[in-house]
Amino acid sequence: MVFPGDIRRDRYTRLGVTLGEQSGGGASIWLAPSNPTVAVFANQSYFVSCKAPGAEKIVWTKVGDGDITPTSGKIHVEEKEDGLDLVFETIRKKNQGDYSCKASVRGQEVEKKFTLSVFKPLSFGETANVQYATEGMDFTIRCDVGGDPVVTTTWKVRGRSLRPSPRHKVIDNNLNIKEVTLDDGGLYVCRATQSNPMIADFREMNITLKIQHEPRWFKDHTKEAYGFIGGTVNMTCSAVAEPGADFIWIKDNKTLHPSDDVQIFNSDHHSSLQLYIYDESVFGDYECRATNMLGTMARVIVLEQATKPSAPTFKIKITHPDSFVLEIEESDVVSDRGQDAGVRNPMDVTGYVVQFKQASQEWSRAQEKEFERMPSQPYRVAGMQQDTTYEVRVAARTAAGTGDYADVQVEKTKKLVAAAVPVLNSAPAQQQLLCHSLLTLLIAALASANIYI
Repeated sequence: MVFPGDIRRDRYTRLGVTLGEQSGGGASIWLAPSNPTVAVFANQSYFVSCKAPGAEKIVWTKVGDGDITPTSGKIHVEEKEDGLDLVFETIRKKNQGDYSCKASVRGQEVEKKFTLSVFKPLSFGETANVQYATEGMDFTIRCDVGGDPVVTTTWKVRGRSLRPSPRHKVIDNNLNIKEVTLDDGGLYVCRATQSNPMIADFREMNITLKIQHEPRWFKDHTKEAYGFIGGTVNMTCSAVAEPGADFIWIKDNKTLHPSDDVQIFNSDHHSSLQLYIYDESVFGDYECRATNMLGTMARVIVLEQATKPSAPTFKIKITHPDSFVLEIEESDVVSDRGQDAGVRNPMDVTGYVVQFKQASQEWSRAQEKEFERMPSQPYRVAGMQQDTTYEVRVAARTAAGTGDYADVQVEKTKKLVAAAVPVLNSAPAQQQLLCHSLLTLLIAALASANIYI
C-alpha cells in the first residue's frame, strides 16, 4: 500500500516501488516507480516514468480512452532520457482507471500497466467553527464531514475524549447534547478518519460551542455607593450573558443618558455610570437593567451621601537622591463609630493620593502615586531626580472618593556623591572596603523595601 506524498520529485509524487525489468527477447520496459495498483486522493499531483532503453517509440495510453499525447495540461507526457513520464497535474475522480505504457524496442512490442484508484479526501464542508446552543434545550453540534472511503468520527471536549452517555450521542457524525447547560460550552474537536486496505487519512476540526442564556449577575455585586457634593462617583453593574447584554440606567423612573453630569461606559458584560454630584438630588436609587434576546435582569444600587475626606497631616521624614519617605498621621483615619468600631464604614480612609512635582513646574504636570493605607508604615515616593527641589501634597481616599489636598510641603532630594576609591595595598584594608560595600548595598536594599535603620 502506498500513501500520497511518500516519494517526491520536483512538485510531483512518484507512487509505488520499482519493479524488476521485464524482458521480451532482449527488450525491457519498467515503470519507475511502479505498483500494480496505485491509490491517491483527488486533487493531488504525481507522475510515473516509463523506461524502455533503446526504444524507437514509447506511448502512454489510458485503457479505453486512447493515447495520451499532450505535452502540457492537467494530464500530459514529458520526454526523458530512455523513457516517457506520465504527469498528472491535478488528479480527478474521473482519472481513475488502467494506464498502459507501450514501447517498440528493436522491432519488439513491450508493455507495462498500472491501475489508478482515486478517493475523495476528507472535507468538513461548511461546518461552522462557532456554533450556538440555547440553555435548557437539546442541541446538535454539526460536523458536516465527507469523504471516500467511509468516514467515522470521534469527539473531544476541552481536550478529553467524549464517550457516549445519556446526554451525549454521535448521530451521523454529529454530536447531540440533551438539555444543554452552561457547563457544555467550550472547545470541541471533531476527529474524522477514513481507511480501507489501500489508503487511510484523518483530520480534525475545532468547534467552539457558545451557550446562549439570559443575563446573570456576577456574584460580587455592589449594593451601595457613596459620594459627596462636588465630587464624582462611579457605579458599576456586571452581568454575564450570551449574546452580550444591553445595559440601561434608570433613576426616578427615567432612563439616564450621557450629559455634562452623566457618563455611561458599556461593554458586553459591564456598564459603568459616572456621576458628578452637583447637589443632594443626585443621591438615591439607581437601577441597572441588563437585557438580551432571552431575558432581562435588574438590580438597584443606592447612592448615599457621605462626608468629604478631610486633608491629612503629613511630613517628609527622609530624603534620598531619588525619593522621599513620607509619614502620614493616622488621626481621623477611621470615623467615630463608638461600639461599632469593628464594622467597616464608608468614611474610613482606605488610602492616599500623593502628587509631586519640581518646584518650577505647574501642578498640571505633577506625577501621582496611590497608596493603600498602611498603619504605622512610611510611604516611599520614588521617581525623583537628585539634588532637585520638589513640592509634595497628599489627599485621603475613602469609599466616597478623594478629598482635598493638604498644604504643600517643599523639600530637596539629596545630591548623589560618588565615593572615592582608595588604593589598597594590604589584605585587611581590602576586607574593610568589601565590608563597607556590602553594608552600603544592604542599606540600599532595605530602603527599596521601605525598611529604614
